[in-house]
Amino acid sequence: MKENKLTPGSNMMWEASRIILPEHKERINDYQYERDRKTKPNLQRKKLMLYQSSYQILC
Repeated sequence: MKENKLTPGSNMMWEASRIILPEHKERINDYQYERDRKTKPNLQRKKLMLYQSSYQILC
């Protein structure tokens, strides 16, 4: 017998989860972007000046 959605033991309960509304997809993408976004390090003024001076020496 060929298996279909109404066959006992099928995954009927999760069939509707394959549909994602555009608003939900957009929100998921926004969340993933924010989660994976890299932020610039917050340097203290002394360290920043030290890095800038050493960069100027190299150039």
